[in-house]
Amino acid sequence: MIRLRDSLTLALTKLRTRKVRLMVTIIVSGLLFCGLTAASLVVRGAFHSIDSFNKEGFGSRYIVQGFSQGNFVNTQDAKIIDRAVAIQKDLITRKKAAAKTLGVEYDASTEQSPVQEYDYPGGKQRNLDMNQPAAQQAVKELSPVKPTGVDDMKKAAAPFQGQATYQSQIFTPPTNGSSLQVLKNGKETYGGATAQFQNGPPTGTDSFTTLWTLASGKLMQPFLLKGSTLDDKGDGSIPIVVPVSAAEQLLNLKELPGSAKPDARLARMKLLRQEAARLTFQVCYRNGTSAGLVNTAVSTAQQVDENKNKKDYQKPDLIYGIPAQPCGTVAVTRDVRDADTKALAAKQDQFDAMFGKVPASEQTLNFRVVGLSPDIGGGAALGVSQVVSSLVTSSLGSGWFTPQEYAAKAPLLDTLFSSAGAAYGSPPSLYEEFATADQARHFIDAENCQPDYGANGPSDKCIKANKPFSLNPYGSNSLALESAQKSFNKIFSIATLVAAIIAAIIMMGTVGRMIADSRRETAVFRAIGAKKLDIAQIYVLYTVLLAVLICIFAVAVGVIVAAVADHKYGPQATVQALVAYNSQDLTRKFTLFNFYIVDMLRLVGLILAASIISSVLPLFRNLRRNPIRDMRDDT
Repeated sequence: MIRLRDSLTLALTKLRTRKVRLMVTIIVSGLLFCGLTAASLVVRGAFHSIDSFNKEGFGSRYIVQGFSQGNFVNTQDAKIIDRAVAIQKDLITRKKAAAKTLGVEYDASTEQSPVQEYDYPGGKQRNLDMNQPAAQQAVKELSPVKPTGVDDMKKAAAPFQGQATYQSQIFTPPTNGSSLQVLKNGKETYGGATAQFQNGPPTGTDSFTTLWTLASGKLMQPFLLKGSTLDDKGDGSIPIVVPVSAAEQLLNLKELPGSAKPDARLARMKLLRQEAARLTFQVCYRNGTSAGLVNTAVSTAQQVDENKNKKDYQKPDLIYGIPAQPCGTVAVTRDVRDADTKALAAKQDQFDAMFGKVPASEQTLNFRVVGLSPDIGGGAALGVSQVVSSLVTSSLGSGWFTPQEYAAKAPLLDTLFSSAGAAYGSPPSLYEEFATADQARHFIDAENCQPDYGANGPSDKCIKANKPFSLNPYGSNSLALESAQKSFNKIFSIATLVAAIIAAIIMMGTVGRMIADSRRETAVFRAIGAKKLDIAQIYVLYTVLLAVLICIFAVAVGVIVAAVADHKYGPQATVQALVAYNSQDLTRKFTLFNFYIVDMLRLVGLILAASIISSVLPLFRNLRRNPIRDMRDDT
């Protein structure tokens, strides 16, 4: 009988022979498990960090966002199109009659049609132009579906124990000529070009009109800066959450380059958190008439300046001056018109007023910054940083956010957003909050409806099913992360099993070759009285030691890979998480490294199992051989 200690000594001796073969086996088999080790460390680290950050922002809340299918407008509906045409014809008839009565000129050809026509292979196709008032009125009168609201969301969520219902409304830039402008450094610019989407979405204060949202204060509350409040301060200021780039611009800070190090970004974030709460700014609103007068004043001033040195040039009889103060009124600086011209102009003003033109109006809105939001990402490349960024999502979104409760205190807000959410523009979004993830998930599963796009429009399917909302988790990835962790556990188990099978096949060749090389040695042991179990003990210990070396190699390399990933992407993820969760503790770290003992034990166990399995067949075949024949064949 060979003692266990002697068997271990013999197994260690065999490890020191055939070193090249041994190293190749360790490296090839170990590489199968290195990736799994690194994946476990990185993914578990991300989950652990998210759990830590989830204590702030929306991380621990379960909110579902609903988009109403009832807001869809079928712009090809023949009845609505015919009604829009009829409304337009009636308007032209009334304008002609009024123009004749007042004695002013009116050219019906200047009226824009509420219907657009396109040539297609099958003939002409007509579509409503939802920018035109006649089209909007026709939709309000004849649309077969009606917009859903807060009461509809409450009713749908009641069977799932919905706790609270919220609402938000994205601002739609007006099409009636009115304008909104952030007064940069307290100054209004005139005649400037509208911000274009040349290199991605606009940033800084240029994004105000395209990314402004009126949202429930309870949705905004978790993302306020330290010491800030949504309470009315009595000074007429309106609280607002602004994008990071806008805060930088308002503080006259130069934007950090894309190559900036995470340390620099973290320092910038700390500075913004400290300084942004003291920021205030003004936005100038001009209705269509006032904006038109400003444009007239600017173009006239340019014309006068271009012709000032021409002796035969005569200035216009009526000149409007550029406002002397930001968001000021447009005053007449020259009026040498005769009485008949003034009388005709007065009649023209009366005619315009009869058909909706309102007197010039301008107003300044005063805002105070109470929070920061992320900017819209400019790139679409899918890299590690983008994946990490998608994980650390717990925010209102990107853009500017004003409390919905202030619409009653600032009537202009209500006017701007109520008109934006009419027949044309983005419909309101509705939100329902639940106490548990299961309630939110069951609500989505039961009430979500993704519309089809048939001839009658995408809303028919959902309306007929009495499911008017398209639902998805909002504010954070809480629901998705729970599913992601379960999916990772399943995928990791399958991957380790597959890797173990492949490793067993690889190690079987090595162990089999080693056993074949040791036939004479086995025969000698058998000749001096060693039992088959003693011989098996030596080779099993050898494979176990081989498995231990593979485990050490796999874990060591996996740890190095995970540590490198954490060093490279962890700081960047930290900054993203601090912004997304509005973390008050700026020393908190987002790490991509966490040693999850269950995963490690699973890996080690499967490597050991694979090694033992790999030795069974070669060992069984070897022990069945005749030792005398092996000694004779080896000589």
